[in-house]
Amino acid sequence: MGKIILTAIILVLSAPVSATSIDQWLQKSQNIPLVELYKPTLDQVESLQDHHILISYDRAKVMQQVKALNDKSLPLFGVPLVIKDNILTQIYPTSNGVKALQPYSSRVNAIVAEQLLTNGAVIVGKSNLHEFAGGITSVNSDFGAVTDPSQQGYFVGGSSGGSAVAVKTQMVPVAIGSDTAGSVRIPASLVGVVGFRPTTSRYSTEGMFPLSTTFDAVGIMSNSVKDVQIVDSVLATTPVKKCSKKQFNLAIPKNHYFDSIDSEIRERYIEVMQKVYQDGHQLLEINVPNLAHQFKILSAMTQYEAHEEHPRFIHTYFKGFKLQQLSQSISSEHVRTLVTSFQKDIIKPNHYRQLKRQHYDIKQQFKKIFERYQIDALIYPTTIKTANKLETEHTDGLVKQFTANTLPAAIADMPSISLPLGINSVNLAFGISLDGQTGQDECLLATANWFFESYLQ
Repeated sequence: MGKIILTAIILVLSAPVSATSIDQWLQKSQNIPLVELYKPTLDQVESLQDHHILISYDRAKVMQQVKALNDKSLPLFGVPLVIKDNILTQIYPTSNGVKALQPYSSRVNAIVAEQLLTNGAVIVGKSNLHEFAGGITSVNSDFGAVTDPSQQGYFVGGSSGGSAVAVKTQMVPVAIGSDTAGSVRIPASLVGVVGFRPTTSRYSTEGMFPLSTTFDAVGIMSNSVKDVQIVDSVLATTPVKKCSKKQFNLAIPKNHYFDSIDSEIRERYIEVMQKVYQDGHQLLEINVPNLAHQFKILSAMTQYEAHEEHPRFIHTYFKGFKLQQLSQSISSEHVRTLVTSFQKDIIKPNHYRQLKRQHYDIKQQFKKIFERYQIDALIYPTTIKTANKLETEHTDGLVKQFTANTLPAAIADMPSISLPLGINSVNLAFGISLDGQTGQDECLLATANWFFESYLQ
């Protein structure tokens, strides 16, 4: 009898590991050598190469990192992850989704990459993205279109599409992306994973190719809110505070977020919110500030800040690459047009100051809503529709459509998290988002974890 039990234990411990959660990795790594744990993970990575999920990957470099780890007390000991290829790393070059940039990139770690490595994580590879992080499809002309095996023929969202699909396919339990106007939350919604954008200053962006110094944020993608909380505790630049709340108050926006929404998304959203209401939780319906000009504000401020910041960043981290070469190096016409505009002095300082005031006013209006109604989160569908076909033309109209609901959190500097809400009749995923008060990231994550475990699993 004892021999049978021992054999069973050995079989369990030696079974291939699907990289679904950080906790699972940490538990397994206490009993199984990391070298053994990584064999099925890397086999999975290599089996998915046709989906263009990663730009850089090297099995030998991964195993070199794995063999160097020995401190099992580290919070991310041996946890495999991928980092979006607009964030500098020493182990792999950085392209920002543009092949011509890759040979010039400095081989240094961005601060977030260094934090992850110091805490025991293993960088499996650099994830594919929309060229120059300048779009919402992750159809990349240089490195191929990121695709999700379960949603063939449709785009996966962007610009952090590779990171989203790496998590979805269980290549890794966690991935790092970036979010300026929704670049973590849109792909999280469209493939069905968790995507978190923190309060802008919560994580360092030094070493990440900038679009906007005001709106850029490093983001986290995973299969659960708990895994986001673990990585958040590693990346936060200030000590993480415990949120002691046990009861959570949610607010449903009466305006803006449901304009032109797909009927299947609306129906699933209502179904879940009715369950919340039936369980006796407080649900308030509120009006949010006028967001008619949000796209213009973010676009113009990004234009000004990219024009100011790109020369410094390229000179510092892409030595030898001439800024004048940049536009010619872009393959996609819509991204080339965007990058060319960044090199022109279009937005003047006086106009920029006016935009900053408008930006501040929106932030203050959302802050007053949270304070007046004592809410923990604003809750709404992440996107108003599911993914389009891969061949869909990338236009400003498409960007406005998919960022309509993700932009407010960026404009108002609210932490925001997208959770998987459902699958429609043609097997396309969509998400639900919760936004918290600026700087209250811990309480937003606590609220999101309660909601995720109570209503979405």
